[in-house]
Order: sequence, then structure tokens, then C-alpha cells
Amino acid sequence: MTDTARTTARTGYAPGTVALIGWRMTNGRERAIFNGESWMTESGIDVNEVTDIRPLVVLDVDYRPETRDELLGLLRAHCFTSTADQIEAQTGSSRIDEPGLWGVVEASWDSKEPAGIPRAEWMHVKGNQWLSCISNVSVRWDDLIDPTLIREGVAS
Repeated sequence: MTDTARTTARTGYAPGTVALIGWRMTNGRERAIFNGESWMTESGIDVNEVTDIRPLVVLDVDYRPETRDELLGLLRAHCFTSTADQIEAQTGSSRIDEPGLWGVVEASWDSKEPAGIPRAEWMHVKGNQWLSCISNVSVRWDDLIDPTLIREGVAS
């Protein structure tokens, strides 16, 4: 049995495994790599007393996509939809906070119709609704897709 096989059998993790780990005397988790004997964190701490290990998936694809969207399309085309969804959720920009009354954002809206409304400006109006600036459609904040702040509103 090789040293690598013995280490894998003893710890359950092969050298090179990447994981989020927690260890004694800390509250958080940090990404680390297993070197065969201990976990080495990104900040250079060699950790022996690990209390929590959450292995991460590392994708090693033959084709190197140019963009994140190209990678997501490739994964979805080959039946890895849930993996693509997780990558998209973890790497996408975080959603902005909802602006106050009369605030304006630019966003898309999936109207579930072939002739949906393209990316447009939306204004926060009374009744906690968002009114499209190019049509007479109002929706809830959660229905807007990828909003970008144009103007802050007033505090309610």
C-alpha cells in the first residue's frame, strides 16, 4: 500500500482535497487543502485539530470556458443543472437591498410570455409595487431579475 493510499484510508481524504474547515478555538470556517498530514489554510495556518470538514467540489473540465456563463451552459447541457445552479448562486453578484418609495432600478422581469418586457427601468410606487417605466405593468420586488440601482428612494 502506498503512503497516499494509507493517508487516504486513515483520514478519508486524499492529499489535495479542498474543503471548508473549522478547528478548535475558532468560530468560523476557512478554505483549506489537505496535504496528507494536516490541513493548510489559505492564510497559512497548519491545522491538526479539525472539528468540521466540508469538502468542496473541484471541477476539472477538458474544455476551458471563457466565461462563467459559458461554463454554466456547458454544465446544463450535460445534465449538471443543479451543479450549475449552485455555482451561479455562489458566484453571482448579491442582490441589492430594495430601494425606498420612488426609488428606480433597472431590471428584467420574466412575464412567462413570449413577448416579455425587456430589461427596463422600474419605479417603486405606493402599495409596495414596482411599476415598469415602459409599460403599464406592476410587480413585486421579488419578481424583478438582477436589479441595478439607478436612484435611491425615500425612507418609508
